[in-house]
Amino acid sequence: MATGNISDASLKYFEEKKIKSLLEEAMHDLLLDLPQDPLTYLLERFDTPTSLRLIVSGPPGSGKGTQCDLLARAFGLKHISVGDILRQAATEETERGKKIALFVTKGTLVPDDLFVNIVIEKLREAEQSHKGWLLDGFPRTRAQAIYLQKAGISPQRFFYIDVSDEISSKRLLSRRGDATADKTNRGGSDRVPAERKVSVRMDDTPDVIGTRLKYFAARKNELVECYAPFYVHIDGSLDVESVFEEIKIQVTSLDVFVQGHHE
Repeated sequence: MATGNISDASLKYFEEKKIKSLLEEAMHDLLLDLPQDPLTYLLERFDTPTSLRLIVSGPPGSGKGTQCDLLARAFGLKHISVGDILRQAATEETERGKKIALFVTKGTLVPDDLFVNIVIEKLREAEQSHKGWLLDGFPRTRAQAIYLQKAGISPQRFFYIDVSDEISSKRLLSRRGDATADKTNRGGSDRVPAERKVSVRMDDTPDVIGTRLKYFAARKNELVECYAPFYVHIDGSLDVESVFEEIKIQVTSLDVFVQGHHE
């Protein structure tokens, strides 16, 4: 940032009061809505707390879904799970559904043109209603991140839940058909929602799991690079409660944006 003749005291004030973040938030909303009267719009937006926008990423089996469920309930966020969107679409007897199913059953990436617009639409709905959102498992590639950026959609935090391939594989294989798998493998928490306790999925087979992990690892670095300013590393090998507490600490550090959604 060019500082010109700004004094050290002014720069300190700028940082302490999070002026840069406030301006970035205002510009994000302005470019999203493109109002006819931008000045009045900005005045109104400055008077309204900004909603949370979070992305949770990590390899298959890292516990993204469980953490997103907990975060959505704790902060009143709209949970947008791209994995759930794709698996639901894969069951539909439509041309698009059948195409998506071919990729999901093999554990390979679904072409962007089949689903990215659906994700962007859901994010826009959440933002226009001024309800915070939580994006689960997307983007997975640089190209997908660029789609979001071009749509004027960016997070305040990008959480990367990191686990080894060994832990990922063990969790994914254990949860097949086991109604208590999530509770056992993710630290024994009773806070995991009931709908997450049973997970029999078409992409949880040994061969497909290996393919999914391979595809994710190949694109991990480019994805982290895209969201470097918002990146937060989380140790996903810990129990579910510890992981959740670490993420929650990071979210509540954004308290200038959070309005009455704490537990």
